[in-house]
Formats: sequence, structure tokens, C-alpha cells
Amino acid sequence: METQITSLNNQEFALTGMILREREADIDKDTVRLNEGQYPYQAAFQGGAKMMDRSLMDYLR
Repeated sequence: METQITSLNNQEFALTGMILREREADIDKDTVRLNEGQYPYQAAFQGGAKMMDRSLMDYLR
């Protein structure tokens, strides 16, 4: 009986480790995806801001 409990505890420990590694891998992948998507987003805003700035200056002249 004690051997079975030890075996189950070892399996639980191994599964918990696998789950934690899987979660960490997903967080890393999601962070990379977020950073990849953020660059074009910021570039679009910067381009839009430059266009707005130029057109406002044209109206003020």
C-alpha cells in the first residue's frame, strides 16, 4: 500500500512539473507574439501622427 502511495505521489509530481513547463512555454510564445504584433501597431500610429501633424501645419499656414 505504501509503495502505491509513493508511486502516485511521484506521478503527481511529474505531471505537475509537465503542466508547469507547458504553461511557461505558452507564456513565452504569447509574449513573443505580442511583441511581434506591437511593432506594426506602433509604426501605424507613428505614421498616422506624422500625417496628422503635416496636415495640421498646412491648415495653419
